[in-house]
Amino acid sequence: MNKKLWIMTALTPFLLAPSLAAADAFCNYDDTVKMDNYLKKGKEAEKAGRTRDALLYYMAIDSFCGDGVEAARSMLRIGVKFGDRAAERGRFVSDEGFFRKVEDEECRRWVRHYTIEVNAFDPEVPGHCTTASGGMRLEINPQAGAFDWYEATFNYKAADLAMLKAVNQKPDDLDRYERAFKHFEKRRRLNATGYTPDPTHLKELEKTALSNLNATLSSEEKEFAALKQPARSVQILESALKWAAFLGESAKERVTVRAALRADAAFQSDTPTGLLDALIFLSFADKNEEHSAVIVRAAELGQASLNKKDYELAEKYFIVAGNADMAATARKLAEKSRAGERQDKKP
Repeated sequence: MNKKLWIMTALTPFLLAPSLAAADAFCNYDDTVKMDNYLKKGKEAEKAGRTRDALLYYMAIDSFCGDGVEAARSMLRIGVKFGDRAAERGRFVSDEGFFRKVEDEECRRWVRHYTIEVNAFDPEVPGHCTTASGGMRLEINPQAGAFDWYEATFNYKAADLAMLKAVNQKPDDLDRYERAFKHFEKRRRLNATGYTPDPTHLKELEKTALSNLNATLSSEEKEFAALKQPARSVQILESALKWAAFLGESAKERVTVRAALRADAAFQSDTPTGLLDALIFLSFADKNEEHSAVIVRAAELGQASLNKKDYELAEKYFIVAGNADMAATARKLAEKSRAGERQDKKP
């Protein structure tokens, strides 16, 4: 039997068991013996405490030629044992995932002969090596969390609960939240016997996102009132927008409206600094029409200052308007004016 075929089917032990006729079509005696041997060695490895080897043996057992039901049952058992242990220690999820890859010379040798039908360097434990990066050894991440254990062993309901606990453990961790959100989005498409996605899990996540959105907007309001620093305010609003993205358009509008209000207040000042601040907020809010209006206003005030021979102020307005030529003209006139003043002061 093609090794790629049985590796693929090994990872879906919860599929409905095929008919005997289908099994006969895919399997021969050697295949059946191999699967039985994997089950035997998996149990031996599990008993000996070699958990990774046990899981790899069980994962390699397909439901056509071997006892996929028993293999799945064994994986569930291992996942519950170690997942519960990780949860008790407060480890709910790892950024590295369940399996991690480490360099291994034997695996590199195996990859170099991978296309050969009979590879003399096939590892004894199936799945021991991966073709990634020219040949790497798979090992269980010692810091794997409860979610990682449950998910890898098809304990889907327990995995969902562990993921929620991981979010609650660090509710303001945006990366962790995003991972959880994507996880539950994918759950909607999961078709596994005995499992039905719980819609309340996404609702729980929405509460966390809303709480973070409110807290971030509150933080922006306090900092802006105290410091009046548009760049810092926009930085906070960018964080708020990331949380709002998980809640929909109305939540995102709360953030952009805040930026637009800041821009409007800055615009009313009619100063170069105020107009520049308005542009900063409007760029963030993606308000193109209002952005253009600020540029037009800056150009008008620049020309007005030029007419009043306030060349330094005119230069500042033209810089805000993005008119480099007029800014240069105003600067030259300002320099000429200062030079004339110095000449007049000479005795």
